[in-house]
This record gives sequence, structure tokens and C-alpha cells, in this order.
Amino acid sequence: MAITFHPDGTVTGGFKAPGAIIQTIHKELTTSVQTSSTSYQEVTGLSQAITLSNASNKVLVTVVCQCQAYGDQDRRIDVQVYHTSVSDSNRFTKQEHGEYRSGSSSSYSFGPVTHTILDTPGSTSRTYKVAYKSIDGSTVGVQGSSSYTRSYILLQEIIAFWSRKPSLAHKTIINKNI
Repeated sequence: MAITFHPDGTVTGGFKAPGAIIQTIHKELTTSVQTSSTSYQEVTGLSQAITLSNASNKVLVTVVCQCQAYGDQDRRIDVQVYHTSVSDSNRFTKQEHGEYRSGSSSSYSFGPVTHTILDTPGSTSRTYKVAYKSIDGSTVGVQGSSSYTRSYILLQEIIAFWSRKPSLAHKTIINKNI
């Protein structure tokens, strides 16, 4: 198969270059969840598996959570991203959000928490999970909606190596065009 170099910089003809995104999975949280527990609770609506075309490929994981916290004084949420199961050994990232203050008036804190991870699973499948907890016992939650996007997980498979190595003739053509 011939390799074609186009004026706009794209290359076609049977291979994909390292760094190319070849698969995208997007999943939205459709129902809000909340807890006052200080133990991690899985957001099952944001759990998502991906099957890779090659065990050497990478996965760019983006998680955006619209968080809320309600309380008289402190109101803080901790959101974490994991692979496989919700356990410390599988944790990628941890972010806290909310307010720590004194006072006695009840109020809400809202805001997004974003996690971005470049993972090398080393196998052809991986499941990603999101968990959250209240840091201080206040009521906290991750907001979802069936009407519009509030919280989501986005998985993108990225080629780590040439998916089909160019033949020696192709290498010569590539070198002559540099």
C-alpha cells in the first residue's frame, strides 16, 4: 500500500503515527450522587471500560466532575480516579474541593474538579473508576443530569508505536521528502 503525504501535513496509506487517537469513549453521569460518608464511595455512573487494539497503546483519561458541598462551616469533597477497583494501590489522582471556614450559616459550594491522566495499561483492557468522599462529614456530591453535561469520563486510545512499520521502500521515500 502506498504512503501519501498531503499538502496539509496528513499522511495516509496503511499506518498510523504514534500519538494518533484511534478510539474515543465518552460517558456522562445522568444522575447526581451524594454522601456525608468520610469513606470513598464509587460513582458507578462514571465507571467505564476500554478495550485497546494493542497492549502497548496508551489511554488518555479525562474526568470532569461538577461537585457540590453543603454545610454549616466546612464543606469539602475529595474526588479520586482509579483503575480496576477503588483501592489505594490503583489510585491515579486525588483532588479536593470546597471551603474550610468558621461560621454558622449554611451554604453550598459548587465547582468543577478535572483529572487528566496518561495511562499505559500494559494490557488490552482496563476499567476506570471515580470515587468521592466527604472530608469533614458535610454533605457532598457529584452532579449529573440527563438533560445536559455536568460530569463525565472521556477515554481516548493513543497509539504508542507505529501500528504498521513502513517497508524499506517507504523509508527511502520518507527520507527523500525530508
